[in-house]
Amino acid sequence: MSLAESKSNYLGAEFIVSADTLKIIGTIDSSTPGEFLSPFFKSLHEQIVSSNVKKINIDITGLSYINSSSIKELVSWIIMQKSLPDDQEYMMNFICNSEYLWQDSSITTVSFLNPSKITKEVI
Repeated sequence: MSLAESKSNYLGAEFIVSADTLKIIGTIDSSTPGEFLSPFFKSLHEQIVSSNVKKINIDITGLSYINSSSIKELVSWIIMQKSLPDDQEYMMNFICNSEYLWQDSSITTVSFLNPSKITKEVI
């Protein structure tokens, strides 16, 4: 199965959902990112589960910056993913840009929350 295509904008970032991929482009530097990110990630999570998608690619190669408050929202999504029953679990594969050093270190850190279900590619 695949996800419904959608495109959303939040301040300086664009969120594109297509097939089995979430692509985030731009910067996320809001003092209140939960206003957008929390419902966005919750809705995406619910769509992944209901569509029986077993792997979501999260392409952040075009995301030049994300602040710590926004990373907290990403962590909340990972916690939702981790709390699923075994038959509903899905993989999260982050695709990172080697030119943005923060991506490799931040995704490595958050992957410790669910190491068997989070992978990372650096291109």
